[in-house]
Amino acid sequence: MKKRFGFFIILTCLLVLCLGMNVQAANKKTVDCKKHIFKVSISLSGTWKISSNSDWLTAKKSGSKLKITVKGNTSSAKRTGTITVKSKKGKVKYKVIQKAYNVITYSYDYDWLTAAKRWNKTDVTKSFLKKTAKIADKLGVDADDLMTVMAFESGLNHKAVNKYSNATGLIQFMPSTAISLGTTVKKLKKMSAVKQLDYVYKYLARSGKLSNLGDLYMAILWPVAIGKKDSYVLWRVGTTYYTGNIGLDTNKDGKVTRKECIKRVLATRKIYVGE
Repeated sequence: MKKRFGFFIILTCLLVLCLGMNVQAANKKTVDCKKHIFKVSISLSGTWKISSNSDWLTAKKSGSKLKITVKGNTSSAKRTGTITVKSKKGKVKYKVIQKAYNVITYSYDYDWLTAAKRWNKTDVTKSFLKKTAKIADKLGVDADDLMTVMAFESGLNHKAVNKYSNATGLIQFMPSTAISLGTTVKKLKKMSAVKQLDYVYKYLARSGKLSNLGDLYMAILWPVAIGKKDSYVLWRVGTTYYTGNIGLDTNKDGKVTRKECIKRVLATRKIYVGE
């Protein structure tokens, strides 16, 4: 009995680790466990009774098997549950502690919600993150990369306006671009951040295949460079575009490459989420 129950304990531990309630995995990926229920069945002999003090950690007798169900934690508080199994040979009690589920995952590696609160970015809400993740999924890009590009372009402020070009919004829509999308920069500024994401998607969707952070940013900055190598040169000294984007020439060699642009964008992510 003890040997078999030791096996049960090991399996239960594995289940809890797999649930992903704030458990950091490779690349700091958290697992959204809201839709997952983990089950395991273990055969036991003899007469036994089961009890549990938690509805998320349950077990029941089914013939000669003990069927255990562990549901993912979706609350913002740590919770503890206990399953007790009694037999003629004694009582076995096992405690499971689940960490608080307080990180918005939606396929994100970084905690943008906490960062938004720290930097007072009121546009970044649960609804905003959820919609951004859906858009990223449709585009076939990483949700963190899309958030990073918007952070670089507008500081995650859908009302941001460039005083020189009048570019407006999350990805700094130019007035002509807004019109081509069936709206205006004035309307974009007045709509909610979540609503404006529809136009972010509409614009990026017409850019063709976007494979990475560099492609996402190039779609906004210089679409010709989408799909190019990071060594690709966008502009050289002496051109109007170079003069207007001289800040992207990080090594001051008179040319702006995709790699330099990506470096600047990633520096913004480091500021926001510390990675």
